[in-house]
Amino acid sequence: MIRSLVLFVHITGVLAMFAGLALEAFGAESAAKATPRISGIGVALTVLSGFYLGARFGVLGDEWLRASYGGIVVMAAAGTLARRSDAMRRISLGVRAAFGLAVVFLMIAKPDVVVSLVVLGLALGVSMLVALPIGLRHPDPREASSFRRRAGQPSQAR
Repeated sequence: MIRSLVLFVHITGVLAMFAGLALEAFGAESAAKATPRISGIGVALTVLSGFYLGARFGVLGDEWLRASYGGIVVMAAAGTLARRSDAMRRISLGVRAAFGLAVVFLMIAKPDVVVSLVVLGLALGVSMLVALPIGLRHPDPREASSFRRRAGQPSQAR
């Protein structure tokens, strides 16, 4: 019964972390204050129950769990970047989502060290690919004409 309760808390914590990411990405301004609380509670529930489960089943030193620790550290580091600018927040969201999903995969598959590192490498690659278009997007034509007016250039009609 205790194992089932702790596993429920662990999964609820993971869901809360992803709910916090979704609110941060798509939520309204009113959700901005609640998002860090939801994510923080999710992280605490997940990590504490995860350590209990790992110790209970003797897997704390397994390769897949060590790789998961690395993924969690990357997610925490990326979370600190979210406060710097909108562009960094978008990059941070991509990194945290990709590594969060990678950690979930590692928890389910429990692969060896090589596959675990490949999964984390794929998470890094996906998060970087998602971040690339941020600087390559074409500006909104309305913003471009507004910029040209401020710069004293005639606007181009479309």
